[in-house]
Formats: sequence, structure tokens, C-alpha cells
Amino acid sequence: MKTKIINKASLFVNLMIFAILGYFMAGFGLLFIFRLFDLKEKLGYNNFTQIFTILNSGLLILWLIIVPHLVIKKINKKSKIYKIFNDLKISKQQIGYSDWLKWRDVGLAITGIIIYFVLTVILMMAAAKIIPWFDVDQKQDIGMDLNLFMPKVDLILAFLTIVVFVPISEEILFRGYLYGKLKTKFSLVGSMLITSVLFGLAHKAWNVGVDTFALSMVACLAREMSKSIYPGILMHMIKNGLAFYAIMAII
Repeated sequence: MKTKIINKASLFVNLMIFAILGYFMAGFGLLFIFRLFDLKEKLGYNNFTQIFTILNSGLLILWLIIVPHLVIKKINKKSKIYKIFNDLKISKQQIGYSDWLKWRDVGLAITGIIIYFVLTVILMMAAAKIIPWFDVDQKQDIGMDLNLFMPKVDLILAFLTIVVFVPISEEILFRGYLYGKLKTKFSLVGSMLITSVLFGLAHKAWNVGVDTFALSMVACLAREMSKSIYPGILMHMIKNGLAFYAIMAII
């Protein structure tokens, strides 16, 4: 029992350290290149934010998936470092990758988005009653200034970032890598809760955290049912697409 707890704690800590290290290395590396070539000024605030987000997420995904496989090829199998990186490496099956999108994935996504909306309303109402300072209408900082008067190219890039690239990268990172690795040591419910809490915290604002927690729980369940991250990606795209439309409609 004690050994299992230690193994679970060790895996979780190693995952967090490895992911945070990759995130900051990718971020600082990109900032150095952007500043070196003065790209932030040339691209403008919105385009800089979007391109940086896409590249940072992409580099982090490559870091998490490729680096462990490279490290274990170079070091002694009996070393502690080998064991750590062997635990960090992930297979296609664990990440939820499958060759083709199936109609069942589409059906799960549509069903899931309905369940997500209902669960979000319930959790929001519960949070508003339990937590006195909880603000349902708190605005989320999305890192860019969206408006209808943006150049068409900028607007298209914003749409692709929010509705396409962010859902794909976040699903690979959270419901793919993180959930897939947690499932090797933790229970189904434990893996879902840890993944969803961290996903909610990553979105900073409390109301958005509750919303994304609900999305993650449903996406984890859809992934478990389909053995694929495709339903979660579709759900996430629908959710962000509706949010994008709502933002532009309000503006």
C-alpha cells in the first residue's frame, strides 16, 4: 500500500516537473528568438500572442512525447534516471491516438457537449452558493483584443488559434499525455479528477476554471469510452467555436 502511494506521488511529481520545465524552456526560447528578430513589434500584439501560443504548445507537446524516448535510448537501464524517463514516455495508445475519426467519436462529442453544458450550469450554481466571492460573470483574459474591425487575416488567425489549434493542443496535453500517464498508476476517477482540476487551474479565472473542469470531466469520460482523444477535441472545438461567436456577437 505504501509503495503504491509512493509510486503514484513520484509519477505525479515527475510529470509536473517535466511538463513545467518543458513549458518554460519552450517559452523562454521562443521569447528570445522573437526579441532577437524584433518579431513582437512586427507582428503586432494579437498576431504575436496567437503565434506564440501555437508554437509554445507545439514545442511542449514535442518535448513531452519525444524527449523521454530519446533519453532512455542513451542511458543505462539500471539507473534511476532511466526509470524516471521510462515512466514519462508515452505510447500512441496511452495518448489516445487512433488512425481515423469514427462516426461514434462525432456522436460522443455531440452528446458530450450537451452533458458538459448541463454539468457546467449545475457546478456554476453550486459554486455561486457555496463560495461567497465566486463571480459567475468574471471575464477571462484570452491574451488578445478581438474586435470586428480587425484585418481579415488577423481575424482568421484568431479563429484558427482559438477554435482549432488550442483545442487540439490542450486535448493532446491534458486528455492525451497527462490523463494517459495518470491512468498507469491512478484509478479512473482519480485520473479524471486530477486532470480536470489541473485543466481548470490552468485557465486562471474561477468561473472559467469551473467551466473547463466540467468540460475536462466529460472529455475524459468520452476518451475512456472511445479510447481516443478525438471526441474531446471535437467537443473542445465546438465549445470554443461557440465562445468565439459569442465574443464577436457581443463586440
